[in-house]
Amino acid sequence: MAPLELKRSSFQNAILGAVILKDHPGYDQQNPLGELRALARTAGAKIVGEVIQNRNSPNSALFFGKGKAKEIAELAVQNHADLFICDDDLSPGQVRNLEEEIKIQVVDRSGLILDIFALHARSNEARVQVKLAQLKYLLPRLAEDGHTSSVRKVPLAPGARARLSLKPTVE
Repeated sequence: MAPLELKRSSFQNAILGAVILKDHPGYDQQNPLGELRALARTAGAKIVGEVIQNRNSPNSALFFGKGKAKEIAELAVQNHADLFICDDDLSPGQVRNLEEEIKIQVVDRSGLILDIFALHARSNEARVQVKLAQLKYLLPRLAEDGHTSSVRKVPLAPGARARLSLKPTVE
């Protein structure tokens, strides 16, 4: 069986988002999306919008509340965004539900960081290590998704958009 193949294509316009929990003082109150903004730019995203929601706890299905998800969807249409980057780690189900709700691809903080590593890996060893990390990250997302198609979008960030082909490559 041939190895899995990752094919790159680019996404450009991104919306950033964060849920700020009332009992979690870790966010910079003056610039809550500052670090995520820097990471997204490093990955090659053009930031076209930002949303912040204050909550007592994350929504188990969408992470954001349903109203905020609708706001993100509207912002995506208005600004021609094709990617939403969340400042937290999301479960595979939250990614799937949020993508269905806002109609654009969703990537979480870990996926974004893995993408940055992929963009900057220079040696063959580094590329292999990053690809392994990406596949380990992707595995539970494929398993929970129950997606039976031979091609599944890889939930990675801008600049290194990828599709995972589960069919062997023909040479």
